Amino acid sequence: MSPVLALQGGFYVITGLWPLIHMPSFVRVTGPKMDVWLVRTVGALAAAIGAALLSGVQAPPTSTAIVLGVGAALAFLLIDVVYVAGSRAGLPPRCGRGGGSADRVGDSGPPRILSYIATQRK
Repeated sequence: MSPVLALQGGFYVITGLWPLIHMPSFVRVTGPKMDVWLVRTVGALAAAIGAALLSGVQAPPTSTAIVLGVGAALAFLLIDVVYVAGSRAGLPPRCGRGGGSADRVGDSGPPRILSYIATQRK
């Protein structure tokens, strides 16, 4: 049994299911969300990846499980790095992590980042 795959798979399942089970506590910890559907979609995908990793926990781990684990970790890392870099590049507070804005969880308005980018190109 690979402890790394078991740990990563368990983490993905727990953190993936969290917004699906109790969005209010997820938002309290991670900050306001503009697109709840996207949070739920990513949560479901993370839980599915975690379940696949847990099902692949064996000695020795298969190459498929290793590629899935490394690929998922790199994908989540890349999104975090780009997102944090973008929030420090002069984006308005509503676009940054946690935002500090009064956006509500169910806000269904247009993506504000696109509006912001459009105004900066003029």
